[in-house]
Amino acid sequence: MHYSIKSIQTALAMLAVMAFASCAKNEGEVPQVSALSIVNASAGSPTLNVFIGQSQVSTDLFTYGKDISYLNAYSGEREVSFYQGADKKASGKFNLKDGKFYSLFLAGKWPQSELVLLQDSLTKPATGKAHIRFVNMGTDAGVLNLGLTNGSTLVSQNAYKAGSDFIAVNGNTSYTFVIRNNASVTDTLSIPAVTLESGRSYTIWAKGVKAETGNNALGLAVIRNY
Repeated sequence: MHYSIKSIQTALAMLAVMAFASCAKNEGEVPQVSALSIVNASAGSPTLNVFIGQSQVSTDLFTYGKDISYLNAYSGEREVSFYQGADKKASGKFNLKDGKFYSLFLAGKWPQSELVLLQDSLTKPATGKAHIRFVNMGTDAGVLNLGLTNGSTLVSQNAYKAGSDFIAVNGNTSYTFVIRNNASVTDTLSIPAVTLESGRSYTIWAKGVKAETGNNALGLAVIRNY
């Protein structure tokens, strides 16, 4: 399920108030809260369980290509761990700032996975506009550009594990996105047309392994941030 910025900010505030009510007598201050989304971008990964600290946050089969919408997480240093059954396969500690939004990608070809944290600069698009960013999680795809089938380029020179800033495009409009190697004008691949709603923000992300075929092949996917 996806939420608006306002609803997420309200949820963050409510969580802080609830936590304060339960510990104010001992702590004397309101805890700080952040928002974290999680994306499985590790090609070939098995079904995984995701934990923030000791709390399991994955509620279904968190397989390759799946994402978990923004969750409330206490700010400060937090450990995120990925388990296959009872075995911890990947983990990392991250410093989350109060009131900020983040996307955490489990990147790399399984089992040589790594965690990549991006801060999401979410703002409300202008009337009639949508916001998009491009994230390159194509393990061996090199430096990529995001463009359209008409030959135009929207985002250029994204190296592996890099995410662009959000940019404005026309909302309520259908787009056929493509990725290209930065050194070439030839489309590497495209995805079926997708309609971006006005007032929404999206992440267009490259995934997979260029040298492989099937489910793990280089691909392009869309996540609606809100």
